[in-house]
Amino acid sequence: MGADVTCGEMAMATNLLQGQVSEWALLRRHPSEDIFGVQLAGSGAENLGKAAQLIEEHMHVDFVDINMGCPIDVVCNKGCGAQLATRHTKVQGIVRTMSEILSCPLTLKMRTGYEMNAPNDPNDPNHPNHPNHPNHPNYLIVLITLITYYPYCPN
Repeated sequence: MGADVTCGEMAMATNLLQGQVSEWALLRRHPSEDIFGVQLAGSGAENLGKAAQLIEEHMHVDFVDINMGCPIDVVCNKGCGAQLATRHTKVQGIVRTMSEILSCPLTLKMRTGYEMNAPNDPNDPNHPNHPNHPNHPNYLIVLITLITYYPYCPN
């Protein structure tokens, strides 16, 4: 019984870098967890890269997930969580930086949209995820390709 894949609670990269014990506790792995990942929130390549380096050096995880889905105001107001998904250039830098550091797969948790008044149909040409929309997040192609380079193959 139980989940085949588990993930720790969202941890803020800045809090990890400050050495907050309570934040590091969010990344603890239980011995019964076979495939385990950690979920990080941050707003830039520098702090997420440093957090990735610490995880790479001091933990054994099967994947690292960038949280781009948390809608909580206190998280979004720092440029993290769901708000990060609106900053395509930052996301590209974060993915490039972290993927160069980590030896495990890098994944993303994200929402299909951020603005409350945006159309919900991705086939609508006015939807930000429509390929013909001027603000289409082309970086998604990079992220999907990146994830493809690091397939998880359990023995």
